[in-house]
Amino acid sequence: MTDFQKMGGVSALIGAATWVFGMVLLFTLLAPFATGDVDPGFLADNQAIIYAWNIIIYVVFGVFLVVLLLALHERLKAGSPAMVQTATAFGLIWAAVVMPAAWSLTSAWKLLLISMAKIPHKQSRSGRRLTLCP
Repeated sequence: MTDFQKMGGVSALIGAATWVFGMVLLFTLLAPFATGDVDPGFLADNQAIIYAWNIIIYVVFGVFLVVLLLALHERLKAGSPAMVQTATAFGLIWAAVVMPAAWSLTSAWKLLLISMAKIPHKQSRSGRRLTLCP
């Protein structure tokens, strides 16, 4: 087993861990977000967690997915080169779509909070004003 194959195995475990972490966070701290019962106060109070959640489940996963794909490609190319090339191409396309999705979602959250902050009767449950993370 080569070092690159070991890196692929570690990448697979890290990728799986990002999704387990994401699901645990979604069904615990972000439970109202998962059920659709979201108010501007919840978004304002938890925006840093939501941003970190997006980055971990999309960007971190995407980076390790690329390493995993290349390691699998190297390992399996002798047996079925055409199939491996096709699978690798689709995987790289997926990684290239997933990572920018996190950045666009982060921008969408900021726009949503800005628009909600303009509604005077919407405040956070803690009573603080809706402000944005830097």
